[in-house]
Amino acid sequence: MITSPAPPQALICIITIQGKAEMNQVISTQLMFFDVLKKRLPANLSLVHELSELLGISYDSAYRRLRGEKDLSIEELRRLCIHYDISFDSLINIDHRHKVFNSIDLQGDSFNYYTKLSAIVKDVSKKVLDCQYKDVIFCTKEISLFHFIPFPELLAFKLFFWSRIQYRLSERQDRRFSTADDYSGLLGLNQEIYAYYLHIPKYEIWCNETLQCTLRQISYCWESGFFADVRDAIYLCELLEQLYSHLKIQAEAGYNFPYGSEHSGIDNSFSVYYNDVFLVDCTILINTDHRMTAYLTYNGLNLLATQDAEICLQIEQSLRNTMQSGVLISGTSAKERNHLFKGLIDDIRALKESLRG
Repeated sequence: MITSPAPPQALICIITIQGKAEMNQVISTQLMFFDVLKKRLPANLSLVHELSELLGISYDSAYRRLRGEKDLSIEELRRLCIHYDISFDSLINIDHRHKVFNSIDLQGDSFNYYTKLSAIVKDVSKKVLDCQYKDVIFCTKEISLFHFIPFPELLAFKLFFWSRIQYRLSERQDRRFSTADDYSGLLGLNQEIYAYYLHIPKYEIWCNETLQCTLRQISYCWESGFFADVRDAIYLCELLEQLYSHLKIQAEAGYNFPYGSEHSGIDNSFSVYYNDVFLVDCTILINTDHRMTAYLTYNGLNLLATQDAEICLQIEQSLRNTMQSGVLISGTSAKERNHLFKGLIDDIRALKESLRG
């Protein structure tokens, strides 16, 4: 009978070391996963209880998994990732060139789009408000959608423009925009969203494109015959002037407050920077106690979201560099603020006059 020779002692040591290294890697990844999960849980919830309930295991079994004494099964891992919206790919990604993004597809009928966006905003805002430290940086090529909320006709026009021009939805191609239509349905969606927005400390970065975008859209739609009547385009210009006048007052105060109400808000919670050097990217960065989340736009209105630490830190650094190279127009920066808004209102009035013929 022929038997295989016993492996050399050195080889046995190598195999043993490799096995321990692989085991340690599994445990390390599992412990890292639980560390991320802990940060997702509110302080009043017990991680052991959550694991026991979600996985249908005893407390003792939950503790063994938490200590790394027992590996999570693939099915257990899947359940936890789905329930807590955790990307396991981001934990095991060794090649740092590969980043994990979550696609948020908002494309479709414009009013359905707004409904979906509203649900996302409410969910994110609730989580942000629960954090001790929080701020949001908006860097967009259009004025933040929140600013249109007190002006439902303007908001409806933005939705009309995106659905007819950006996405060319067939059911919108024969429609003309009229301010006489009923937009009360948008008001119902707005109030709760706006309340969240007012209480979140934020920075906004504007460029010339940001501030001129809506005015150019009104002009384009008039020239293309997309308004039911010239008075609709003129009325939108008047609303846009009111919007910018309200923005100017909020920038001076350093906080947001509802249009038409008393000036009251959280001091230094609204900082605005104007940068006429860079054409800004469409980026929103949310910074809270335990993590950062970045939202990038693609195909117009759709979003890519990531919590990848490296990417978020790079985005944060870039946004803060853009702020530093720009001009602060909120707070005490009266000269810069007055000059900027005077030019905007002059442009709006010039378009109104041309529309009146």
